[in-house]
Amino acid sequence: MWRDRGPHSTYDRHMPQPARRRRRTTTREPETRSPTAVAPVTQLQSLASMAGNAAFTRYTASMGDVRLAEQRRETLGRIKLDFAKAKRSNKGYAALPSEKTPSALGWGKKLEGVKGAEQLAKLWKEGRHDEFAQAVAALQVDLGVREKDVDGVLGPATWARIAGFGEAMAGIDKTGIEQVEHLCYEFTERRMRSGHQRATGKPLTLPKDATMKDFNRIIASMPEGMKAVEPQYRGTGAAGALVYAGLGDFVSEADIWAGTLRPGATLQVFKHREAFDLLSRAGDKNKDKTWQKLGDKAFFYGTSYVFVRYESQNKMLVRHFGRLESVSRSEWKVWVAANTREPGRP
Repeated sequence: MWRDRGPHSTYDRHMPQPARRRRRTTTREPETRSPTAVAPVTQLQSLASMAGNAAFTRYTASMGDVRLAEQRRETLGRIKLDFAKAKRSNKGYAALPSEKTPSALGWGKKLEGVKGAEQLAKLWKEGRHDEFAQAVAALQVDLGVREKDVDGVLGPATWARIAGFGEAMAGIDKTGIEQVEHLCYEFTERRMRSGHQRATGKPLTLPKDATMKDFNRIIASMPEGMKAVEPQYRGTGAAGALVYAGLGDFVSEADIWAGTLRPGATLQVFKHREAFDLLSRAGDKNKDKTWQKLGDKAFFYGTSYVFVRYESQNKMLVRHFGRLESVSRSEWKVWVAANTREPGRP
């Protein structure tokens, strides 16, 4: 990214000195005096003295803005977009994601609601695909994308920067979760971390009063670790982990199916309500009769999702492991969810 280091005024430290009076010789030469010494005055110094320091600061800042604008134009002038390729890619990403098109982002109908993307929405709606690609390329330059990577495509990385953390999480298909092995909550955690990095450019960090040990206990729903965490996080899995990290807010079970989830919401589900109740009260495996009745496998009969969109009143599309799936309300007895909160928002 271009950086303006500002104007650098040069001052002459070698001021002319008055000529010394010479000793009288046979032929007296007239005494010469130098004019009053004055430091060279640059154009910027003159402007500073006339306008005052505050106005001068504003002026030099505007000079930096002009310089950056010129550099931006030069950069965009060097970039040669493949408009046909950009159009194909943008159409693919604009479409609604589905099990057949898991990499789609669905921004075609969302752009109007993204602050600052109104012009992009207008160009896309009017079918001005080449101009749209040019506008996206300009956006990518402004976001600091390397010149060789500017392609005019509103793909996952660029979309995450303008749409935020939730959309970033919901848009992560396989790229960004390659290092995950097999556990469901590990895929969700990776989407949380990768989504945060894409949306903010910074790694996900926990609040000062939170610990990584408790975060892991919560997201993994570890039965033996429930006593160590606060009651509101017990059995909440990925949803609780998002809230614990200061990046989400719980959604009631009734509201989940009232259409209140937003892209990127995290979900934890269980097959047995009794198992969830045991986790909630941190039941003792060796003493609790309900635990003994259900058996250990009840606690592993659940999973973790990242919400993408509703498909119907009782069905939703989610990111699960490395794939996109449809899941029905009737498949699970317990649903716990949290909507994302944009990083930095109180």
